[in-house]
This record gives sequence, structure tokens and C-alpha cells, in this order.
Amino acid sequence: MRQFALMTVTLLLACVGCGKSYIEKSSYFHIRDMKSQMTTVQWRAYVQALEGTEVEWQGWVRDVHRKIFGGYDLYVDMDPPREMSTLDVTFDIEEFRALQLRRGQFIVFRGTIGSVHRFLGSCQVILKNVSILES
Repeated sequence: MRQFALMTVTLLLACVGCGKSYIEKSSYFHIRDMKSQMTTVQWRAYVQALEGTEVEWQGWVRDVHRKIFGGYDLYVDMDPPREMSTLDVTFDIEEFRALQLRRGQFIVFRGTIGSVHRFLGSCQVILKNVSILES
């Protein structure tokens, strides 16, 4: 089954591609666009293949929430602050960062895709092992 899923994703990327590398196809906006073009089965195979991919993205701080069992989640909006959107990217941050970041602040970050979910007509990406490179 996993072999079929990887083959499906490879074929999908070949169909969509224009000679660009796979990592370029893991931009948040490409992932969000693919959501509306794929069937449920294709989407599941696609996001499964994305898991574990390292990305370097940029966006705007939407909010920071304290978790019930300790720690903090950062919510990043990938669309400019004045545009209507959902909580696009989420990842864990340390307390000192939680206290330091401001709503609407532009950040650059690198992490590994942990999971991707359909969310309110868009998609939400959960990242792991994230480093904020610029804030």
C-alpha cells in the first residue's frame, strides 16, 4: 500500500511539475493549491509523502497559546496580515520565544512537516523540530 501511495505521489508531481524539484513543490501555497485539485485518496497519499520533508517558510505571527500540559504553540499565518485566512502553520516554541513574539510580526522559520490537515476550506501544516531563523 505504501509503495502504491509513493508511486501515486510521484505521478502526481510529474503531472503537476514543470521541471522543478520536489522541495519547491512543498511550499505552503503549493500544498494548499493541491488540496483543491485532488481527490481524497490522492490527497492522503500526497500528504503522507510530504511528512518528514524539511521546509523553510516565512509568515506572520497570528497568536501563541499555552498548551494544557505545558509548552506553547505558535500559530503562523502564511498570508499577509490584512488578508482573510485560517491558522495555516502551527509548531511548538519555547517560553522565551512565546513571550518575545508579537502578533503580526514577520518571521522566517525552518522545520520538518509532521502532518497536514484539511481545515476550514484550507489546510493546516503541523511542523516539528522548528528553528526560527529571523524575527
